[in-house]
Amino acid sequence: MLIADLVVLFDEIAGAQLADNEIGCDTMPGGKANLLKSRFPDQRKWAARGVIELISIRNAIVHSNSVWTDKTIKELTLADVAKLPQIGTPLRLGIDDLFRYRRSVRTALNETDDGLASP
Repeated sequence: MLIADLVVLFDEIAGAQLADNEIGCDTMPGGKANLLKSRFPDQRKWAARGVIELISIRNAIVHSNSVWTDKTIKELTLADVAKLPQIGTPLRLGIDDLFRYRRSVRTALNETDDGLASP
């Protein structure tokens, strides 16, 4: 539940911030995160990649009964994850993961709030 809530918070707040900056974006959370990844400076791209990873995890939980599927792994590749899980592998998360994803969302939203440069 916390994972899904983090994605909803990111989606709503990032959407509002992008609209405030008059930047058109995809209506889906993954589209927003990919847009941010393309516009963030190199030292902040980790935050956008963390959000993309979070979204793919959320999708695996909500749509695939917490099992990695071909679709969720394809989403995960956009986060530049070094080692991808195998299709059919059960998803495993710990409290440290939750804090890491929360940090990614917070940093991404702060970076977006500070204004974005063109890609």
